[in-house]
Amino acid sequence: MNESTATAVGRATGDWPEIVNLARWSPSVHNTQAWRVRPLDATTAELCYVPNRLLALTDANGMFYTIGMGIFVEALDVAAGSFGQTIRLLDPVPDMVASESAEPVVFGRIALEARAGEPEFAASLLRERRTSRIPYDGVPLTANEVDALTLAADGEAQRVRFTSNPDEVRWVVGLNIDTLFYDLAHAPARKEIGLWIRKSAKHARECRDGFSPKCIGFNGRLLSGFFQAHWLFDRPGIRDVIRKTYARSYRGTASVGWITGPEHAPDDWFASGRMLYRLWLTATRLGLVLHPFGSVITNPAAHAEMERRLPSEANGDTTWLLFRIGHSKTPPRSMRLPAAEVLI
Repeated sequence: MNESTATAVGRATGDWPEIVNLARWSPSVHNTQAWRVRPLDATTAELCYVPNRLLALTDANGMFYTIGMGIFVEALDVAAGSFGQTIRLLDPVPDMVASESAEPVVFGRIALEARAGEPEFAASLLRERRTSRIPYDGVPLTANEVDALTLAADGEAQRVRFTSNPDEVRWVVGLNIDTLFYDLAHAPARKEIGLWIRKSAKHARECRDGFSPKCIGFNGRLLSGFFQAHWLFDRPGIRDVIRKTYARSYRGTASVGWITGPEHAPDDWFASGRMLYRLWLTATRLGLVLHPFGSVITNPAAHAEMERRLPSEANGDTTWLLFRIGHSKTPPRSMRLPAAEVLI
């Protein structure tokens, strides 16, 4: 590319490369990073997704990935704040459909517009935010932290609640651990999740997506064996040892939370994602880390058990996220695809 061509491309893409470079640190289901951005000009772009990076079995209706797209758009908006701009989705929220295709599908057009007032979040929080699957410090949320987090969802259709009751926290953590092992005992779900398990730090660096053993807090060889030769680990005695080993990463969990709201259609899911990321960035600003318990939501039996213990209000709303939250050492950072691959 000669200098004049590069200059023309720069004018056409405007601030999109810098914005995408910041937003790509967004969390996504199993760190699959299905989102893509195709600039049309300096202020408009197509927001896309890659169908074969969705989860056809464990997220069959696309709810969690639509929530993830909302998270990504919120991240784009925070990143755009560094340039005095904001992001607006120009089209209705569509259904996201998984398939074998690796070709990006348009989710909708997004536009950069002038921002009125100062941004709520510093763009630096996008890289500071972490998912922590390692042990926490055993200190429950303070009343001030709960108030700040609750305020982050104030005015939304969603309701966030927290508990630091030791019995309730212990029950929630146990339910999540049990559910994960129930899912992995189901061969199709195990196969789908296994596609995103990276065998070593080297493998994670090569793929730049998925779960690395270090981020999960599990020995890489043991993790690979669990997926590749599950029958060896399905014996009661061995299974109990593996469960206890995995449960060590949950030590020190002193507070959990859950979010309830209207989750009837893709636009509800998308709005939930944007709210969730504002909540998560608020937690980051407070020095807190968060670990979503997605398996409890997607597993029907576990979800029913959760609803019995943590009932939704009788208005048709759904508890769509359960998580632990608190303080931990700085957790390892999951790899991300390079900005050049996200920007298409």
